[in-house]
Amino acid sequence: MVDPISGGITKGLATLTAKEVGRRVKKLLDDSQGITALCNQLSNHLNDLSLLPAGGGAFNGRRLRAWINRAEVREALLSADEKHLTVLHPTLASCWATTTIVPEQLSAQASLAAAEFLYNALLWQVLPDGQRNQLRQERQFDSLTTAFEGLAAEVTRLRIRLTATASQQLPLLPPIVPPGMYASPTELIVSRGGVVPFAARHFELEALLDWCDTEEVFATVIIDGPGGTGKTHLAVELCKRLNDEGWANGFLPDGEILAENLVNYRGPRLIVVDYAEVRASQLSVLLPPLQASAGGASRVRVLLLVRATAGAARGGVRSHFHSNGAELKSIADSAAKIELAEAPLDQYDRARIFAVATQAFHLELDTQSSGGEVLADITSTLYELPLNVLIAAYLAVAGNSRDIAYQDDLFDALLQHEDRYWEGHSEREGLNLDRSSRRNIAALLTLADPEGEPEGASLVSSIPEFAEVDSERRHLVARYANRLYPRGSHYWNAIEPDRVGEYLVATALADQPSVLAAAISTRRSSALQRPLRLLARAALEREAFATKFGAVLNENFERLVALAVSDADSATQQSVLAGQHLGPLLGAVAQFAAADLDVLMRCSDSLPRSPNLLIGPLHLAISERIAATLRELAEANPAAYLPNLATSLNNLSVRLGELGRREEGLVAIQEATSIRRRLAEANPAAHLPDLAMSLNNLSVDLGGLGRREEGLVAIEEATSIRRRLAEANPAAHLPDLASSLNNLSVRLGELGRREEGLVAIEDATSIYRRLAEAKPAAYLPNLAASLNNLSNLLGALGRREEGLVAIEEATTIRRRLAEANPAAHLADLATSLNNLSVRLGELGRRVEGLVAVEEATTIHRQLAEANPAAHLADLATSLNNLSNLLGELGRREEGLVAIQEATTIRRRLAEANPAAYLPNLATSLNNLSNLLGELGREDDAAAVHEELHRLGK
Repeated sequence: MVDPISGGITKGLATLTAKEVGRRVKKLLDDSQGITALCNQLSNHLNDLSLLPAGGGAFNGRRLRAWINRAEVREALLSADEKHLTVLHPTLASCWATTTIVPEQLSAQASLAAAEFLYNALLWQVLPDGQRNQLRQERQFDSLTTAFEGLAAEVTRLRIRLTATASQQLPLLPPIVPPGMYASPTELIVSRGGVVPFAARHFELEALLDWCDTEEVFATVIIDGPGGTGKTHLAVELCKRLNDEGWANGFLPDGEILAENLVNYRGPRLIVVDYAEVRASQLSVLLPPLQASAGGASRVRVLLLVRATAGAARGGVRSHFHSNGAELKSIADSAAKIELAEAPLDQYDRARIFAVATQAFHLELDTQSSGGEVLADITSTLYELPLNVLIAAYLAVAGNSRDIAYQDDLFDALLQHEDRYWEGHSEREGLNLDRSSRRNIAALLTLADPEGEPEGASLVSSIPEFAEVDSERRHLVARYANRLYPRGSHYWNAIEPDRVGEYLVATALADQPSVLAAAISTRRSSALQRPLRLLARAALEREAFATKFGAVLNENFERLVALAVSDADSATQQSVLAGQHLGPLLGAVAQFAAADLDVLMRCSDSLPRSPNLLIGPLHLAISERIAATLRELAEANPAAYLPNLATSLNNLSVRLGELGRREEGLVAIQEATSIRRRLAEANPAAHLPDLAMSLNNLSVDLGGLGRREEGLVAIEEATSIRRRLAEANPAAHLPDLASSLNNLSVRLGELGRREEGLVAIEDATSIYRRLAEAKPAAYLPNLAASLNNLSNLLGALGRREEGLVAIEEATTIRRRLAEANPAAHLADLATSLNNLSVRLGELGRRVEGLVAVEEATTIHRQLAEANPAAHLADLATSLNNLSNLLGELGRREEGLVAIQEATTIRRRLAEANPAAYLPNLATSLNNLSNLLGELGREDDAAAVHEELHRLGK
């Protein structure tokens, strides 16, 4: 009787697609006609029983269960023969399908869910306890139980995937994923379950609705608050309200997404990013093109949910986004902010949440309200957090035998109820785990993220009481953990709300370092995301646990850094968008590693020198730790450690500059320069070269911030020092002199002193040419850079043929270098191609120039997509030049598209740094105005000209 069903479903889940499984189950259902009348009766009762929420939505299984338990229905079911109790007529599947959000998308899900529903609701929940136990003892339903337990997990995951796919065809998760029929206490409390209606934070909700109604085409809000303050519930309610107004909305997933669908969508969009503080690299890639795509009816709103404790630890909420470049920094700095920590619940909101929640929990648990559930101590500060009020409401309905004085008491009382859920699963699967084991397993499944059963069983062995058990039992425990919380997309899904899960991990595993170490022992970057994030959050909340976590992290830090480098080397654009890389996350948790200075120095030396979107935040975090450590040592022993502190500050400024944080980089390099100046005054032979290095870097940061005169002063001093050093020891110092001469020429050219700049760059080029002849591998890149700058100055002085010769040589060198090592030299090749196009255009060779600038634009666009902070400005330059050449060739409409994009980019850059980018914006606005005029769009041209006038250009 059971073999066809259990065998068919088990095989189907293992080998068939979801659609094929649905067809197979439906065929099994079609074979029975025995409960047609009952199903029809059920169908007739659906609306009367209010089984559907207002406006449609998810099926309410608990209300249906209450109806099934009515005496006449129980009698009908119990009188049916055994065959009809194990199958379900398609009528019920049809009923289920018509109650889903998008029935045309969920036919396979409907059939699977109907089969799950039969077993859980029509069979075990209806049979009297005695009969149920007899069947269990006779083991008549063991195979069916196993099949349906796995089926229930698969159905839930399928429901989530299909619902997300159907949500406006966008790569967003639905804001509400209703709990299953037999949810645990925590699943009823979590905000995205939708069990408890929105009952507080109405002022903040109205502010967010107003924000969405503004005319801005792109806007961001940061909602900042500790866990449990209601950030997620507020975001869910905003999504629900906007859904009624036709907005596409949802939560950005932690996984690979089709970013093009999100960027190219035509219509208003709301994207909610939970735990945004650890997803900066993902946002740095996704938000700039989203911002560029916004306009007209296609407004974009981004809601960044940030844990306040993490923000405080890292120096402010917005600092999380500053480590990934100027573009994301600009977006974060312009974002509005709602601080929920500064808005604790007042007594009215607490009472309202409590009343609404108790009513919802009574309905879910099929209990009757006594009307006396209001707690005497709901006025205490413990209940300033909405999460705590929800837990208190659940305990009032479900029963509580503990004294509640602190938040830990509250979590313990909730987990006592959760343990009954764990115990029921344990008994049903024949494991009979004791309370301690159940708690340890729940903590492990919350912490670790295995790929499947073998990896899960290996993790189980890290728990001391399972270290010596046989492999079969460890696999059984891994499967048990898999089935506890099947609603997510992972093999093990963590307990939520997060604060509860973090408390469970911190209290259950604090004295089990073997488990903590096992959770971060994997070499899969994606599997390290959950444990590192959770451990860091728990450590921020609990100082004692931070010490335990820090010790485990310290033992693994060098290995994790090496893994982060390997992970970044294999990164793709799509994987960066998935937000699953180790470098940014490891940078966020590096503060907990008690690594000594030697370890930090070795880690720093192992990281790539060139700018890297994924490694940059980690490199910066390590550089900060090194500088902080050396500062403490230098305060105690300045003679021994001041030179090293200056070196660390010099390197820190470079890391900050690479990530677009030039203001902070300037502070660091100014301090480094000041220290090295004092050291050089006392001992010039030892410290003058280092002073020149810092002055050189100081000039770069000043120039990047538009402070060109100050930058010129710094580079002139650096050049003077290095010239004297090179005269005394050319072999040691000529390369440094050439570097400073190159930068001197740039500063002079920016200030209009081109003849002097030409002298400097000719000297630099001559030095690099000699060096490259002797050591081409070491100095050809520097020669190409000098030739590139030489070409610019020659062109600016009207010596275009000579400029063309220089840039042609530079492009030839860089093309060879890029063919051998594209990661290191593609950006430089694109720069030279862009300048080559300018020289060719000046000489009337516009068709050749167009070919060059089109190649440059293609490369710069690819680079800007991967690292906007480093390459967006270059993309704008290429687009500006592309527009000029297209216009000169009579292709004005195409030229207009290019200059509009360049102007949009430069406008954003100028908003973040006017001193550095306003001149470039003025250039693009001038070109845009001219093209619009040539195309007869005089009004548009006048509007652009007015903007130029406001800029004072």
